[in-house]
Amino acid sequence: MENKVIVFNDRITHAPILKEHIDLLKQHNIEYTGADCSSEEDFIKYAKDADIIFDQGYTLITKKVIENLPKLKAILRRGIGYDNVDYKTAAEHGICVSNTPGFCADEVSTHAVALLLSYVRDIPRCHNLVKQGKWRKLGQGYENMESIWGEKVGIIGFGNIGKMIAEKLSPFRVYTYVYDPYAEIDEKKYNVKNASLNEILKSCKYIIIVCPLTKETENMLDKEQFKLLRKDCVIINLGRGKLINESILVKYLEDGKIAGAALDVFIEEPVLADNPLLKLDNVVLSPHNAGISPKSKEKSFKMSFDEIIRIATGQAPVCRVN
Repeated sequence: MENKVIVFNDRITHAPILKEHIDLLKQHNIEYTGADCSSEEDFIKYAKDADIIFDQGYTLITKKVIENLPKLKAILRRGIGYDNVDYKTAAEHGICVSNTPGFCADEVSTHAVALLLSYVRDIPRCHNLVKQGKWRKLGQGYENMESIWGEKVGIIGFGNIGKMIAEKLSPFRVYTYVYDPYAEIDEKKYNVKNASLNEILKSCKYIIIVCPLTKETENMLDKEQFKLLRKDCVIINLGRGKLINESILVKYLEDGKIAGAALDVFIEEPVLADNPLLKLDNVVLSPHNAGISPKSKEKSFKMSFDEIIRIATGQAPVCRVN
């Protein structure tokens, strides 16, 4: 890279950085700039001088974008999922793509357990009944109140987040099954059983999905996979909306072919007003905020700038994904 490195923030309004961070970058001869990009044309226009893109994950960084940014050397995705980046094209052009793995593992794993418990204990409905002054109705509907003690829970994706979910579920005395073809799974350490995807789909009452979205995992729960699910199954998704065929999920929920779902991610975000999931009583929803906390935000910025500085100063990146 040239002596002076330009880092471009593609959502400068959403993710402004503190003066102390800008000063830190300046110490390494890194200039910080940015604009809000919502299209390929925005990237090509505003990031034309960038050596490194500090990416917030809201806009696709496509082949067209990459091929029209001749100075680009690296893309730092502040987050875990990097499905908005054409990382293969980036690799073909010698462009490093890095992320910030594990920055919100505690938050997402806690949120996963919270969604599971919120569904099992019917907390959202009960909360609304109390606020509506319908206390006496709480004694009705025992069929909506369950226990997870002794139940089978499947975790799809056993990276940092999946491991922490298993640890946090352990006190509930559940039987935990995990599927991740890319991870080494220490069954004894995490008190889990390594299983195939089909085994989890067939046997587990609760299925928690926390794997990344790739070409291999897109629609990993599709028509044939839904046929394997137990009728009392509850799907909990905190990975990406496109991991599940959402239209089939809705159909199974409407027809009672599965018991319910607890979702933090969706095919289209923000969720549109006409999304049929909003009309269903057997779902618990949150607005893709599983990884959010002041601590995770601070950690994600620190990890981002550490990686940016490494790349800008000619050191080997430690979080490269391509």
